[in-house]
Amino acid sequence: MGMRSCALAMKPFVSAVKKKKRLQWANDHLSWSIQWASVLYSDESSFLVRQPQSRRVWRQPGQRYATQNLRPTFKSGRERVMVWGAFSAVGRTSLLRVEGSMNGASYVDVLESVIVHYTCAAYGSPDGAWFQQDLAPCHTSKVAKACKQALGLKVLPSVGQSADINPIENAWAELERRLRARPTAPKTKDQLFAVLQKEWAAIPDAYFKKLAESMPRCVRAVIAAKGAGIADLQKKAVAEWLQSFNSVRGPMERLGIIRVPYRVSPCTSAHWKRTSGSQEIRRSLSIS
Repeated sequence: MGMRSCALAMKPFVSAVKKKKRLQWANDHLSWSIQWASVLYSDESSFLVRQPQSRRVWRQPGQRYATQNLRPTFKSGRERVMVWGAFSAVGRTSLLRVEGSMNGASYVDVLESVIVHYTCAAYGSPDGAWFQQDLAPCHTSKVAKACKQALGLKVLPSVGQSADINPIENAWAELERRLRARPTAPKTKDQLFAVLQKEWAAIPDAYFKKLAESMPRCVRAVIAAKGAGIADLQKKAVAEWLQSFNSVRGPMERLGIIRVPYRVSPCTSAHWKRTSGSQEIRRSLSIS
């Protein structure tokens, strides 16, 4: 019946309590419009140093373990670089490297050396913009709270398990895409961080502005989903629309009202792209 076997999608669990808090947060910010342009979105993220693909070498007998014939391995099998960054509708901060895991003391260094200077330069004062952060322990530690209060930073209330309403996640995804699109992959952590800095600086300012402008739509989506993950809402809306569309497709084609060469399936992206009515579908769902 138009269905196929698919792997279960993976995403953070949103409890009933968190759904209620997310819905309250969205209702509190439903009237926000231009205010989102005065929010500094921040977070940490880690990027993987990918191991080179297997390759073959020409060697003499007995030279298997010669240095030039080796590919280095690591105990964990993976090496990562953690970075911190922030952006607003008017620009972005520099990308900082986080050694190990960020704690309260290292986060205070970021607040004092980057955040307060950025908000003053871009918005005129430490409280000229809202500062967004998630509820990571280093962000909510006593020393970090005291520092933000002393610096006069204005913190935007946050809700746990809500990465889907933090636009910086899209920025990290764009950075990852740019990193993997490079013809030569970095081989060490130092090379990786240097490339990340270069690609972060190369992202156009217009991209960050668009992310900030998407927040009103994001808030409305959370309300429509009653606090659930907004990705679920979009998938459900698409599936329901396509189901109703397919149910009337035959009669409408016979009457000559529409001409759709392919039956639309919510599981098949190729059908979505080939369908002549895809633009109308996207507009009706407000999918950009």
